[in-house]
Amino acid sequence: MTIHKRRPVKSGIERAPKRDFPSHRKWVRGHNCAVPGCDGRPIEAAHVRLGLPQGEQAGMSQKPHDKWCISLCAYHHAAQHAIGEATFSKLYTVDMVKTAMEFATKSPHRHMWEGQRTEAEAIEDLERQEDEIEPDR
Repeated sequence: MTIHKRRPVKSGIERAPKRDFPSHRKWVRGHNCAVPGCDGRPIEAAHVRLGLPQGEQAGMSQKPHDKWCISLCAYHHAAQHAIGEATFSKLYTVDMVKTAMEFATKSPHRHMWEGQRTEAEAIEDLERQEDEIEPDR
């Protein structure tokens, strides 16, 4: 007798990989403000939107992945939103994408998003593994 595991019903809607990593944001907040010469407090994790690589941009009214955040003091974080990222980068000579990439590559939490798969990919892998299992005779 062959026993088959019940497979989850697919809704047809692919969920995006997780984008929220509080431990990484906390680690980013543990650094000084990214604006040269600023020692302002408190430090906030500011998400970068402008100039992200293709496929990394967030949709309307969505925050980008937490790996795209930098440390800014409350004053400079408010300024980033008030004047826009392009003007902010020029005014304060901060390459926000480069800074966010540096935080992301040095983060002790990067393992959480590296190699991340979509839910559909995980289900396919699970189904493949189940198909390979042969029952004991």
